[in-house]
Amino acid sequence: GLLRHGYGQGGMLVLQHLCYWCGALLLSGALVRAGHRRAGWAALGVALFPHFLFFNHYILKDTAHLSLMFLAVGLAVRGLISERSRRWWFAGCGLSLLVACLIRVNAAFAVAPLLVGIAWPAARLKSVRLVLAAIVLSGFLVVTVRYVNTHVLRAEPSDVEQSLQLFDLAGIHYFSGDGSVWGGAPIQTKDIAGCYSAFYWDMFGVKGACGSLRGSLGADRDGLFGPDAIAKRKVLWVNAIFNHPIAYLQHRASHFNSATFFAVPALHARFNKSIRDGTRAGRAAFTERDLKFDYIKKSFIIWPVNWLVLGAGVMALLWPAVRIDRQAQVAM
Repeated sequence: GLLRHGYGQGGMLVLQHLCYWCGALLLSGALVRAGHRRAGWAALGVALFPHFLFFNHYILKDTAHLSLMFLAVGLAVRGLISERSRRWWFAGCGLSLLVACLIRVNAAFAVAPLLVGIAWPAARLKSVRLVLAAIVLSGFLVVTVRYVNTHVLRAEPSDVEQSLQLFDLAGIHYFSGDGSVWGGAPIQTKDIAGCYSAFYWDMFGVKGACGSLRGSLGADRDGLFGPDAIAKRKVLWVNAIFNHPIAYLQHRASHFNSATFFAVPALHARFNKSIRDGTRAGRAAFTERDLKFDYIKKSFIIWPVNWLVLGAGVMALLWPAVRIDRQAQVAM
């Protein structure tokens, strides 16, 4: 929408950083006002974390979502410690969360728990209630936001959804060995063996290394799918998951393991020959230097699995305090 109305990438970058740094300052200031000076400085330290600073100069839905969530948290905590004007802080928080949902449909799974944590009465807070409320609200938000994006804002789907369905179909084919998941399209097991990678879901994008397979599934000369081809493949996708649930779970577990850097070697993409086969510049064969540099570039500091475990540990430590401390409740 910003691009359509002439703001350009510069305007989007300014808005993204404005949300991010306002969130950081609001959160830090709220914690200091509440008497948690060290926590306030720690919040600024989080905002200055090198990887956040690095990725925040990209114009992506991911970084825009991060900035809006950071702003929402700052507004929420500021509202919790305010004696007056609380409703305005919460209104700003709600607006930020609404925009975050419109940017990314799957933002609902981050937005719903935060909304429940803010709105749920502390005296009635129990783990089962909290989880069930977050699940129900997440589902409601996903359905509602998809409807608003499609029918109200007239947003057009990007090719990402198509690439993800192709990725799932390829994964199911890879683990089940059943080529019929493609509905009779001339895609062989040997093609999938050379294309499928648990890490790179966008191998099947228009410009992906295996994007040529899209033509076998009804894509036009530019690799894009029309409405009929999209509808047909969606049916194939659902049927493949239903008919091969074990293969689908193997595929998704492999992707989760790979994407979180849980049990993977350095430069694990090198084990997929279609990525590192040396046939062209973008797929140059790896060198010993590449392997050693990957230990630095993808060190334990940025392993997602480490942050998931750390987050789970912090949640366990916070739980005893959530009934008596609203800030702990929101943090949870």
